[in-house]
Amino acid sequence: MKKKVFITGISSEILKNLIPLVNFEEYEIIGLSRKPDNINIDNVTLIDGDLSDIKKIENVLKGCFMVIHAAAVTHSFKVDPYYRINFKYTQDLIKIASKFNINRFILLSSYASGPKSGAYGRSKYLAEQFLQENFNNWTIFRLAEVYGSRKIEGIDKLINSGFSNSIHLCPVQISQELRPIYLLEASRLLKEYIFDKSIGQKKLNIVGNANYSIKDILKIIGKIKNKTQYLILIPKLVMNLIYHVSRSIPFSLGLNPDQIKRLYRPNYQQAEDLEIQGKLKLVTYLKTYGKF
Repeated sequence: MKKKVFITGISSEILKNLIPLVNFEEYEIIGLSRKPDNINIDNVTLIDGDLSDIKKIENVLKGCFMVIHAAAVTHSFKVDPYYRINFKYTQDLIKIASKFNINRFILLSSYASGPKSGAYGRSKYLAEQFLQENFNNWTIFRLAEVYGSRKIEGIDKLINSGFSNSIHLCPVQISQELRPIYLLEASRLLKEYIFDKSIGQKKLNIVGNANYSIKDILKIIGKIKNKTQYLILIPKLVMNLIYHVSRSIPFSLGLNPDQIKRLYRPNYQQAEDLEIQGKLKLVTYLKTYGKF
């Protein structure tokens, strides 16, 4: 009999690239989506709903072997969605999984997870803590910034801007440099460590093989374009001022306040956390930008 796997956030680029790698002779995949008609994934049973549909989730989880929880809010002008979706709904899902004696619970978290990493990072941190304290067989994957997606957001937005423009606002004095990883490598590593290896109760950081500042990335792109990049450097003090101003007005300045807190977060990585690095160098990707 096939092992049933319930997946949230199945429409994400990472999971859409992971699923074709799964052995469907061994696993049956069931995915939760608010818009299943917009998703075209072979060999997957799609359930119409979201994380608030407790009864529907309970019905699906009966008899499941594993939960892969990837659904999350990553960008929001308001703080509430981070805590409601990333933390409270995760709590509910963990409780249901425990109630039905699910064998494994996989949480896709963030390399930005931490108590002082803005509302997003804190909500992911609280979800991690709750899982560790309330479920026996858990594994947490903290993903660094992922590039190579068709969505122009996050680091892909920075890369696109670097190739499209020559003048850039550039935050500096950031203590935590970026460790971006290529989308397909992130999907491959997740598949390997979720489905092929038994690693138990561990936190794994899925990261790229080099550290970069925003300034570094823009300069690399400038060399590739053979054009000067004009960088307007914005110190931490000014970024903090922008954070407080943006929180006090009812509209967006083009940057969610929480992204600033996330950018200037402390380093919360611990010695016991495992680290798995992708092989593709960001520079290699940038040199062939648009061809991948």
